[in-house]
Amino acid sequence: MKKVTRNILVGLLIVSTLFLMAFTPAIWPQSNGVMAATPKPQAGQNVNKNLSLILQREENVSQRQQLHLTKASQVASKAQDLISKAQAKGVNVDDLVKALADFNAKLADAQKAHDQAVSILNAKNGFDSSGNVTDRQAAHQTLMDARDNLRQAHLSLANGVLTLRTAVLNWRIAHQKTK
Repeated sequence: MKKVTRNILVGLLIVSTLFLMAFTPAIWPQSNGVMAATPKPQAGQNVNKNLSLILQREENVSQRQQLHLTKASQVASKAQDLISKAQAKGVNVDDLVKALADFNAKLADAQKAHDQAVSILNAKNGFDSSGNVTDRQAAHQTLMDARDNLRQAHLSLANGVLTLRTAVLNWRIAHQKTK
């Protein structure tokens, strides 16, 4: 009997605790009894902050892309060395010459688009000198134009690298078969 009474009391205690928890407010008032209002950002404040962050990101992308363009120029000179050595041995390199010319043209296109993006980012239309938004519409247009040029540069470079890489690989395979 004692076990039954104790189990009933424990059950009632659990039920009453759950009941109290269900109807207790989730937000506790401060010690003075007044809830502090959370300050809301002014209209457009978050948008301006996001535009400033995007500007920083695009500037970082342009710096990394310039490194890729520099490396691509080095690849072009290595490919030219490969062609020169193969020609000295009397090997047919017409496909490589054509692929390298295509690569150099795409590298030039990529550099041109990249330079336009850098010019746009340096002008910072809609931004002040520290990167804060002064004109939201102009800032948005600046970012869109820079992004489009950076994307075009990336696509041109990637296409050129793929073409040259495929041509060199095919030439090496064909050259190995003739040995």
